[in-house]
Amino acid sequence: RTTEVASEETTVASGRGTLVVTVLDRRTDRPVEGLRIGGSRWESVEGFAESDPPRSLARLGVVARAEAPGVLSFLGVPAPGRVWLRFGARGYESIDVGPVEFLADGVVVRQVYFLSPRASVVGRVVDAQSGQPLAGARVWIAAADNAPGSRVNTMTTGEDGRFEMTDVPSGRRHLFARAPFPAAERQVDLSVLSGQRHDVGDVAISRRGSTVRGRVIRGAAAQPVTSATVEILAQPPSDQPLQRAMTNERGEFIVTGLCNGGYTLSLPEFVYS
Repeated sequence: RTTEVASEETTVASGRGTLVVTVLDRRTDRPVEGLRIGGSRWESVEGFAESDPPRSLARLGVVARAEAPGVLSFLGVPAPGRVWLRFGARGYESIDVGPVEFLADGVVVRQVYFLSPRASVVGRVVDAQSGQPLAGARVWIAAADNAPGSRVNTMTTGEDGRFEMTDVPSGRRHLFARAPFPAAERQVDLSVLSGQRHDVGDVAISRRGSTVRGRVIRGAAAQPVTSATVEILAQPPSDQPLQRAMTNERGEFIVTGLCNGGYTLSLPEFVYS
């Protein structure tokens, strides 16, 4: 919602304008507290030019001031010009807004924006064989593309095996659960929607897990390689720890307790996927 009002409401320096932004919760229409400015950009109305390139508002001397909960004023915006902003707050999805047009100097532009609350994910971790809740299980969520900084948070289940993770960004996510005993971790794929409470139900962890067996041989004669260390590492987004096994007198090895997913198996002289 955008409204231009007469400049007499606020004293504005020549060649400058003022932007007053109100940010509300999309569900409740209440002001959002703790607003953060994640970024800003100003450019002239003629667009990019080498003589007048885009710049952040701070570099242009614009002052951002909190007037009230959910209300920010940007004083001294060069006019004419265009402004782009990014807003965020704890527990909310960030938004990018703009361009906000300042077509003449001395104007005060007022805008209202809405932030969507982030989602929550709830569930329970249980033993796949007995169905009993697992206390002390580690649960975390990561972006499906495993982008840097994508980990939302990590928590440990209570005596009832339950977990509730808040402030979860929208989009494709992976939920992981790891038992407090040696076992394969579980992965649950999620499509998270802003402001929704996602109940994934019971996440069952098997005490058995999956197994990789193999044999290490050397050369055309297929001679067994004994006492060789074999390493198997889970590929992203899983962070299951590195596991090792040693070949026996027949060159055989076995790795247990693996979850579904991709792995890299490493030998002294070779790497397989």
